Amino acid sequence: DLFCNVRYIVIMKYEVDLSIIVPVYNTEQYIDVCLSSIRNQKYITYEVILINDGSSDGSSNLLKFWEKSDNRFRYIEQSNRGLSVARNTGIDLVRGKYIAFLDSDDWFYDDTCLQRMCSLAEEFNAEVVAGNVLSVYTNSKSHLWDSKSSVFFSDKEIMSGKDFFSRMIRNNCYVPMVYNYIYRTSYIQTNNFTFFPNLIHEDELWTPQVLLSANKVIYSDIQHYCYRQREGSIMDISSVKGRIYSLKTIINELFKFSFRFNDPSKLCDEFYKNILRLHFIMSGMCISNNDFIPIIDDLGIILSLKQFDSIDESIKLFYYKYLLKELKDKINTCQY
Repeated sequence: DLFCNVRYIVIMKYEVDLSIIVPVYNTEQYIDVCLSSIRNQKYITYEVILINDGSSDGSSNLLKFWEKSDNRFRYIEQSNRGLSVARNTGIDLVRGKYIAFLDSDDWFYDDTCLQRMCSLAEEFNAEVVAGNVLSVYTNSKSHLWDSKSSVFFSDKEIMSGKDFFSRMIRNNCYVPMVYNYIYRTSYIQTNNFTFFPNLIHEDELWTPQVLLSANKVIYSDIQHYCYRQREGSIMDISSVKGRIYSLKTIINELFKFSFRFNDPSKLCDEFYKNILRLHFIMSGMCISNNDFIPIIDDLGIILSLKQFDSIDESIKLFYYKYLLKELKDKINTCQY
């Protein structure tokens, strides 16, 4: 069976250039803008896989209308199982040579951006092409997420995934969000890349694995994605605990990923610096000492590992000092 599956991937002829995976959950008011930005795409053949992840608003009717009105749109309905599972459903169904992800409240920047990114991947036989994400606010103001990247990369620069990831982390312009990139389908399938279910920050696990495993990544200065910055969201206690759990899981899974390499300690330093970054984010979410103290313990164990021997001592010291300061502040605010 394994031989047959691999052989199928090698010999299959893709029906379209690009498969666009759009998970949907209760985004009725944004769907038409989102899907119109796909329908406007020129000079490229594509399919759109619409996964309704158990929406309870009017999203289902809208998605069915789009499927009926345009045969490039395919509607899939499933019970609410989360973003990761919805994306995995899409990956299982793709018929395109390349894959792009679009959240249902966002949209593509212009009508040729996807064609230009796929052309780069095709011309240079790349597994991953990096684009640019524009964050758009309700007051119509916007900013480019990785505006610093153009300082450190040349347009259409080709490099290994390891080199790309290292330079992004080193220069503080790393974008972990899955929709910042398009991917060669055969690369995703042969490596069996999937999204870990029931995580909140699932892209923080997907992107390092996909980038570091790639032989060829292309950086482009193509602005292709508009991220809708929605205001007024509230992070309650349960969501904070869920985020902490997710980040702990991601860190553990990244360590498991590192063990695939013959000598994990020789994986690029930036891989381990990224793990420290995730710890930094996680510690800032803690709302009680019961959450915070185990994170300090975990950090001490992590920094003592062989893999961290080569990391600059000043970086380690920074994380230690930050965590200890946070702990002191929390203890001082405790009520006895």
